[in-house]
Amino acid sequence: MRLSSPERYGKKNCFHRIIVGGGLVLAGVVLQAVIGPVRWELLAFPANLVFLAAFIAALSAAYMLRRKVRLFEWMMHLGAAVPAIAFVIGLTVVIGLTAQRDDGGGLPW
Repeated sequence: MRLSSPERYGKKNCFHRIIVGGGLVLAGVVLQAVIGPVRWELLAFPANLVFLAAFIAALSAAYMLRRKVRLFEWMMHLGAAVPAIAFVIGLTVVIGLTAQRDDGGGLPW
């Protein structure tokens, strides 16, 4: 039995959305610490077009499968969008306030 939208996406699930967003941020920090800084020259033309095409294909596939895969359905709902935007705003503020280094040394610590 599927739950109706208010039950599935209600305020009581806000904690879960924050946990998912925080987990993704934590995964990004761990990935950055393990792999190191991004080598931006690898994403130069024409590789950026290949990444763009792959990203658009992944988004299209997720959109087409949204009725069959609950994760995709949840990700395309307003309940997932609001915490995602909040995390993006928070990360933008953190990145804007962090001193940038040009020596390619990776993490500042």
